[in-house]
Amino acid sequence: MKIALLQVNAVAGDLAGNADRIAAGVEEAARHRPDLVVTPELSLPGCPPRDLLLERGFVERSLAILDDLAADLRDAPPVLVGFAAPNLSGTGRPLFQGPRRSFASAGGRSGSLSVRRSSAGVTVFPARRWS
Repeated sequence: MKIALLQVNAVAGDLAGNADRIAAGVEEAARHRPDLVVTPELSLPGCPPRDLLLERGFVERSLAILDDLAADLRDAPPVLVGFAAPNLSGTGRPLFQGPRRSFASAGGRSGSLSVRRSSAGVTVFPARRWS
């Protein structure tokens, strides 16, 4: 299995710019025909996102841009993109971190998305207010 690890210089809060950086990195990596492309944690919102996560609508905007990015990468190899997502379970911290994967059409799942969240005890948010 060939895995491409992207080194993306993400800017905290620059959702559209970070999506463009990810797409450009995936396009470059795809020339080497990897089986999977992996971005750094929180590469879409930028790291550290801190108070941006508290901004009304920031996480929702990032998820909308993530969906657009997945559509743009539908012909690319599978990609794991680092992002923040709301915890809709009602228990635990209000946000999760984790990659979302966009599957390539070659895998027969064009545009479909799946989510894997980090385990409950693991976080990159050092203070409770950023979690």
